[in-house]
Amino acid sequence: MNTDKELLVQVSVQDNIAGDVGTGGAVNPNVSLNSFSADSIMQNVAQFYCDPTRGAGIDLYWVTRPFQEISNSIVPSRPNAYRYTGDMEYRPEQQPSVFPTSLNGSAWISADWEYRKLVGRTAHNLVFPTHNGMFALMMGENRDMVLSRFVMLLMTSRHAHVMGTGVPIPDSPPYTITPQHSNAFTIFDDNEDFTPMLQHGAVVNLVGLAEEAPFTYSEPHYNDNNFKQILAWAIAHELAHLLRCTDNPSALENLMGPRCFISACTISSVEISQMNLKTKRGVTP
Repeated sequence: MNTDKELLVQVSVQDNIAGDVGTGGAVNPNVSLNSFSADSIMQNVAQFYCDPTRGAGIDLYWVTRPFQEISNSIVPSRPNAYRYTGDMEYRPEQQPSVFPTSLNGSAWISADWEYRKLVGRTAHNLVFPTHNGMFALMMGENRDMVLSRFVMLLMTSRHAHVMGTGVPIPDSPPYTITPQHSNAFTIFDDNEDFTPMLQHGAVVNLVGLAEEAPFTYSEPHYNDNNFKQILAWAIAHELAHLLRCTDNPSALENLMGPRCFISACTISSVEISQMNLKTKRGVTP
């Protein structure tokens, strides 16, 4: 086995993701997460990375570890500051939306502007670090320190912000819970004092990804097959950020460019030249 061509991934999947879906017009009726298989999706990603014509000649291996929730009781309105269950409202990127935007379900909260109004920015950011830092805290909580040289991949449901109606920092109720459009992202920082190495890795929000088409792209909901194709591509894309040691895309390249189906994606020679398995981010020594 050539370890110079191995990518090792620790995968932690939120328990009962399907339980967060909920009900309402914004929920994708075409995708069921009740029987979701992380192993099946990771097999698809692994086959893509090692494909002799479309991939990068990289052998991807993964192990799954139990998911550990994070919690904080500091926000009076929620037992766990990082979790919310109730009404939510998407804010489409292209207004107005021709698709229903509301739902009742559950999400992870990565910023709370109501709480920030009460305590100020500094205190808020200690609980909800900037740049999706709540997921960095979750990454550190879930990382198995025995698995050295493994990159970390979290699969969760949705993430949302507690927002006001029409203004960034509300002066008075009602407040709205707004699911975010960034459903796949990487977390790493050159300054370890800001984001420790054990908190580096990739995050994919499965429920949010399943729901994104109407609100990010003004398209009908994905069907089940298209969702799985986009999901596999999103995972491969985020892992490539860790391999390239940057979160900046190559605008004209397939894997690092705009979303596409994994079956239609080819890793270009330029992208392959930028991948470095020895200097990849998201690993522990």
